[in-house]
Amino acid sequence: MTEAPLVSVIVPNYNHAAFLRERIDSILKQTVQNFELILLDDCSTDTSVSILNEYASHPKVSHIEINERNSGSPFAQWKKGFRFAQGSFVWIAESDDAAAPELLQTLIAPLQQHPECVLAHCNSMQIDSQGNELGLRPNRSIPNQIVDGKTEVFERMRYWNSVPNASGAVFRRVAVTEAMIPDSMRYCGDCVFWIRLLEKGSVYFESKTLNYTRVHQNTNQHQHDSKKEFARLQEHFDVINEAIRVSGTANLKRAPYLYLFHLWRNVRFDSLQFWRFPQTDRKVLHLMYRDECMAVPRTIADYYRRICDRICRTKESST
Repeated sequence: MTEAPLVSVIVPNYNHAAFLRERIDSILKQTVQNFELILLDDCSTDTSVSILNEYASHPKVSHIEINERNSGSPFAQWKKGFRFAQGSFVWIAESDDAAAPELLQTLIAPLQQHPECVLAHCNSMQIDSQGNELGLRPNRSIPNQIVDGKTEVFERMRYWNSVPNASGAVFRRVAVTEAMIPDSMRYCGDCVFWIRLLEKGSVYFESKTLNYTRVHQNTNQHQHDSKKEFARLQEHFDVINEAIRVSGTANLKRAPYLYLFHLWRNVRFDSLQFWRFPQTDRKVLHLMYRDECMAVPRTIADYYRRICDRICRTKESST
């Protein structure tokens, strides 16, 4: 009977042939080598499958699973990979990203040292399709620390995803059940998963930049289909609902949600469906209605401000 690996590395891929070799090689070069590699493909239409098959005989590869039909959700692939995982810890290494060699070593250490810690994650550098650095992906600026999971949800996850990239996170396998992975979601399932995981224990944040997250034209945030925008935005509110379920509505603030309220207003007006509001907590809806009521006077005030500025510039140019 073979000993179970320390880490299960799941690579869910869809049409990322251009980045696959770099992704897999950055995993194989990790300073921690006690891991299994689970390669998944969601019915890619590019050359991904042939690239994955190049690694079929590698001793670290425990599974290569190719879907005959696209699942429609990246999180369905997360769930599929989790069923194969045998390691004490799981790393979902997204197929268009890359990692520093010491990522696993750095993130496993706090999980081993602190049994109550269920999740460890690090800072991420954004890179373009050629690998050029674009700047750090926004995250907290605090130094390395362990935070209670429910506190993390209350202070951060109610407003923004403080674990912004799955490739920069490692979590404890026994803390997860398949039901925690929202495979019906398409865009924001990772946020819901982190919130459910944070109910189970604490989270460690590593300030070192060990993950490289790819920004290119095929990433979700760069694909905008007006027919799907309502579904995308509803998922954002589903995340808020999940966070409120865990941490409540106490001291809920309006300001962090303004960007989301504005996005929702724009989609409603662009589609001429003015009556549409998200399914969300009543307190969040109350904050949203307040923003709606303030939108008209803000627009009028901005209009008159611009008129006054134009008049002042005209007077200055005439003198």
